[in-house]
Amino acid sequence: MVLSGITIGEGAIIQAGSVVVKDIPKCSIAGGSPAKVFKYRDIEHYKELKGNGKVF
Repeated sequence: MVLSGITIGEGAIIQAGSVVVKDIPKCSIAGGSPAKVFKYRDIEHYKELKGNGKVF
């Protein structure tokens, strides 16, 4: 569940069943109730995947 007015950054991953109550930065991994960022993705690897068309 994502509350109204919340922004989820590009490349972020949100764990299923999470309750997102504050903005989530780009390329972060968050989960829980309320959702908390617990890790960040490798930004260079994300950019490579995006450049190859393997990211939605």
